[in-house]
Amino acid sequence: MMPSQITRQKAGDKPSNGDRGSVLSRAVRVADLAFDFMKIVLYGRNRTGKTTLACEWPKPLLLVSFEPGMGGGAKSVKKVPGVEFIRLTSTDDAVNLARELRTDTHFKTHVVDSASSLQDVALAELMGLDDVPVQLNWGLVPEGAYQARSEKAKEVIRPFTDLAAHTIISALEKDHNKRQDARKSKLI
Repeated sequence: MMPSQITRQKAGDKPSNGDRGSVLSRAVRVADLAFDFMKIVLYGRNRTGKTTLACEWPKPLLLVSFEPGMGGGAKSVKKVPGVEFIRLTSTDDAVNLARELRTDTHFKTHVVDSASSLQDVALAELMGLDDVPVQLNWGLVPEGAYQARSEKAKEVIRPFTDLAAHTIISALEKDHNKRQDARKSKLI
């Protein structure tokens, strides 16, 4: 049996399949796809450029910090134009900010800096502490608190990843090894 019509394809033409239920017929050109925002996590050691890299994303950019101290880790990007900064000290403020950002059309990028500090804030709240302690000893944290802290941090971060903007979350690699003094000479 001969086909009723033969059509010559041109370069760039989408293959046509007469069967409308064909899986291949649903293929579209990548150039025709709707824009989707990037959602990424930057993970690394302290002072390796996570915040600086994050603040290279499209502006205006909102840097949301959970870092301790008034500068909240923003010193490295102080001279980067188009970056606005807010330091949060509670998980409730973070959830409320994410809720406000749902209707915001100003910011093209949101940076959550850092998930590790957010976990510290969540742990302090769970333990009823006024401030985030510098370091907690193992015996001070009740059983299950670290798991609850992680769950709370995920609840806070998740609404940021659903926003209609680029979302970058930084997280600190915690190094539990003793730091060697760089001034000591190496033995040969």
